[in-house]
Amino acid sequence: MTEVKTLTVALELTEMDPSILKYVGFLCQSLPIEKIYFLHIESNLDLPRQLREQHPEVLKPFDESLEDRMRALVSEHLPRPAHISVDFDALEGKVLNTLIKQANLKQTDLLVVGQHQPGGNANFSDKLARKCPCSVLFVPQEFSLDIRNILLPTDFSEHSALALQHTLALSEAVEGDTIHLLNIYDVPSGYTKLGKTYTEFDALMKTYAAEDCAAMLKELKTGSAKLTEHYLNGEKHDRAALIQAQLKTLDCQLLVIGSKGRTNVLALFLGSLAEQLVRMQLPVPLLVVKQPGETLGLLEAMLEADI
Repeated sequence: MTEVKTLTVALELTEMDPSILKYVGFLCQSLPIEKIYFLHIESNLDLPRQLREQHPEVLKPFDESLEDRMRALVSEHLPRPAHISVDFDALEGKVLNTLIKQANLKQTDLLVVGQHQPGGNANFSDKLARKCPCSVLFVPQEFSLDIRNILLPTDFSEHSALALQHTLALSEAVEGDTIHLLNIYDVPSGYTKLGKTYTEFDALMKTYAAEDCAAMLKELKTGSAKLTEHYLNGEKHDRAALIQAQLKTLDCQLLVIGSKGRTNVLALFLGSLAEQLVRMQLPVPLLVVKQPGETLGLLEAMLEADI
């Protein structure tokens, strides 16, 4: 598994920033972070001539003033170990495209952004989860760092295994937490042709899922981590809604999900489970785990098309 050593953190210069920085502090304690890039992006960094004439005391270029504000925020809200180096950039451009380009340029392992509030631009988070070449952490304004339960929906795929590896890495730094593995399965419509009742086939699907889970865990080093398995029949249910309900039922403080990493053009227009969850404004941080660089093949095309 690629270790998370480099963070890119998008600061908004709003009331969201203390929350974002609080969670970044938790990540610094939990992961082997070595470098953090703090970014703020404006559509236009030029101050109008009239404003410069009315305020001649504003001698610094606008980007430098923004970088100073970022430094002050970080100094106030982020105690960090001395070995972690930081960099500040105020950039001009479209926020989404610039974030993705910078994540690629900085070879970022994890991009940290604020979760947009209800009434905000949900499409921004949706597109970011889909197009970013690295894992993305969406942080709500309110959350708990008393992490006792982590929910990880899984289909036992390669991407689910990667998501579990990242979850285990975070779990090592949290005492007494439980990782809840959630598999949502369907009963095939042709079960009657096999001479079994619906109830019998439902039990059979749970057995198959448990076997797949055991096979996945056998390939991973779970150490002393506490893992609990949950199996739900997803027939006639929205999977994202089921996951949201489980967050409350299991009293979870973090949701981790693996990206499917689809890179064909058609898949860019298909809503994935991760994207649905991003849109739902969840009450806990959401970590979307990706294979490093998994979407880079179409990165330039996507940015140009602004999909």
